[in-house]
Amino acid sequence: MSCCSSSLSAVATSSWTAQRSIDIYAHPERLWEILSNVASWPTWDDGLVSSSLDDPDAGVQDGAKGKLDMKERGVFEFTLVDLEPNQYFAYDVQLTGALTHWFWDFSRPTVDGSGVVLVMGVVVSGWAAPFYRYWIEKESEQAFERSVARLKDMAEKPAMRAASAPKFPVVRL
Repeated sequence: MSCCSSSLSAVATSSWTAQRSIDIYAHPERLWEILSNVASWPTWDDGLVSSSLDDPDAGVQDGAKGKLDMKERGVFEFTLVDLEPNQYFAYDVQLTGALTHWFWDFSRPTVDGSGVVLVMGVVVSGWAAPFYRYWIEKESEQAFERSVARLKDMAEKPAMRAASAPKFPVVRL
């Protein structure tokens, strides 16, 4: 006879999502170009000090790992997942008790077909998801609004290389 008994108990998991959408009148390739330049993320996400891939030479691909240095939050490791060029960009960050899945879905055209609908969001799941909700959801609402506006501005501007292309004099014959 045992002096102690044990039992397994299920830990309830929960999840929640926060997201923002905006119409962007640019080709999806332009948005992919911006999102896949990991080192430039702080130009449109003001919550970041820096962002980098652990192996920049390997490029943007499923499974690639990197680091985010967030203002006032510290450094977090991320893994790129579910990438669909010119349609969907995402990464996961594992927190204690929760997985955060940050995504940019631009697979749907605008109503008039002249651009894409960008949906930027986060799905938080795991037993600690309710605890992270207050922190992440509160900050992400304003951060998403600023980020999608900056992404829209960057994507709708002509590519920098076109603006910086050398100008040749016009020769009339």
